[in-house]
Amino acid sequence: MIGAYDLIVAATALERGSQVATFNKRHFALVKGLHILEPR
Repeated sequence: MIGAYDLIVAATALERGSQVATFNKRHFALVKGLHILEPR
């Protein structure tokens, strides 16, 4: 389940056409259309 703050981050990224850099890909992968970057 994605948390409320993560959902706000995801919604903002979708609205702006941005990507999200996160170590928590599992949660953000639940959001369709969201582009995720995994830092190394």
